[in-house]
Amino acid sequence: MNKLVIANKGIRSQGKSSSIKKVFDKLQSKYPNGVITYKKGKEIKAILIINNIKIGIESEGDPFSRIFESIDEFVKENCDIIVVACRTRGETYDKVKSLENEGYEIKWLSNERSTDKSKHDELNDQYAEKIFNMIEDIVNNKN
Repeated sequence: MNKLVIANKGIRSQGKSSSIKKVFDKLQSKYPNGVITYKKGKEIKAILIINNIKIGIESEGDPFSRIFESIDEFVKENCDIIVVACRTRGETYDKVKSLENEGYEIKWLSNERSTDKSKHDELNDQYAEKIFNMIEDIVNNKN
């Protein structure tokens, strides 16, 4: 299996972290025995093993956040898939981009936004479902 980073990039307050937390919730719900480490506060950081695929998830992607340490830990733990939030440029983007040097393919994705703020939760749900399905395909050898 090729190593993969799913990077939800975007500007501040776009719902990146919310979407990634929803991805984790979906994975945890379907694979409750897959979670091996988990840290939850306002943001989540977790490592799961599903069908022998190790997945690192970090929802904190702002500058001066723990994304830098989390990515280093995920690489050290030999995660096959890393799911993170990051900005469109700057330090967090550069940190994610550096994973190419570690043998990871990076899929740069963004959740949709609407000028109608009442649609944000729905759009975050749609993004989370898309990422969940991508991971499902990988862990079930459908890709």
